Amino acid sequence: MIVAMKKVAVIMESKDAPSAIHALRSEGLLHVEHAQPPKGKDLSLLHDDAALLNQVSEILSETKNLAGSRVLLEQKSPADWKATALHIIDLQKRIDRLLEYSRELSKKIGDWQLWGDFDPEIIRELAGKSVYVKLFAVPLKELNNIPDSVVVEKVTVKKGIVYCAFVSRSKIEAPYKEIELPKMSLGKMKERLNEDMRVADSLKEEIRRGLCYWQGLLEAKKNLDKEIEFLEVLNGRGESFGFTFLAGYAPSETEQALISLAKKEKWAILITDPAEEDNPPTLMRNPKWVNLITPVYKLMEVVPGYRELDVSPIFLLFLALFFGMIIGDAGYGAVYFTLTFLAKRKLAGKVKDKTVFFLFYLFSSC
Repeated sequence: MIVAMKKVAVIMESKDAPSAIHALRSEGLLHVEHAQPPKGKDLSLLHDDAALLNQVSEILSETKNLAGSRVLLEQKSPADWKATALHIIDLQKRIDRLLEYSRELSKKIGDWQLWGDFDPEIIRELAGKSVYVKLFAVPLKELNNIPDSVVVEKVTVKKGIVYCAFVSRSKIEAPYKEIELPKMSLGKMKERLNEDMRVADSLKEEIRRGLCYWQGLLEAKKNLDKEIEFLEVLNGRGESFGFTFLAGYAPSETEQALISLAKKEKWAILITDPAEEDNPPTLMRNPKWVNLITPVYKLMEVVPGYRELDVSPIFLLFLALFFGMIIGDAGYGAVYFTLTFLAKRKLAGKVKDKTVFFLFYLFSSC
């Protein structure tokens, strides 16, 4: 069911605004609406730090998923979370650059396999001695049309195309597709590729060792989010004549707690029912069995509006029966039930909200 909300306005002296926000937050009593867009240099810096922590968290999460059960590192707090985060992000950027270059190098190795291993530097040196060597892809039927002044060394034939080297004492011009010389030999390309992959693996291992800081970084992100929330409320408050006002919404059952806190802190407070033009947030409280539908709402990114009807119980029953009718076979149901059980057993330590497993137990039973 959708919890009834009250519209709340609180007024205090401006000097008391920080302590008032702390008090309201610690009690969890008020969903604040900003009187003005919250902004400020401090807030921008905190958002940049939050983006940094989100980025490093994604890197470590992916690393942990790839490492799997091999991750048995003891958790510890970083001495400087920002330096640790920047170091891990820099390692990932280096890995990404190496992998991108390795992909390009692998493609070049594939392209040059049919030419064999040769040193292109020797060909460049020969040009300085008036011996010109160029590589061409020549149609097989055109091979007899090449002038006698050019020596043709066939390397390989593929799909009617002759890959060959033209050698001459004069500069070579030919109406065929010329193959540009590589910067290094095929052997050196392979050595470079192996070295890059070795370095990338060592960088990945260094990131894996950084997993010991993951919980510390997540804690830093949690604290930073609280600080951002506080500053957004502080910078988004309304001010006039030395007074600060905060406005928002609170569940109706917290009305007396808000009044008691206002009396204690000597604030002015006004509590009313939301008007038609107001847009209160939706707070839903359902029995545990109805909360099984929550993963579906998250997947659909749909939440009932404050003034709408909460159809969660009906939707859950309909969806479960619909699933049962679509599958329509107890054997398949048993398979789904077993797969859900195995998934829950394997992922129990990685998934905090296990509601989705119980939802599929219900679906399988139906």
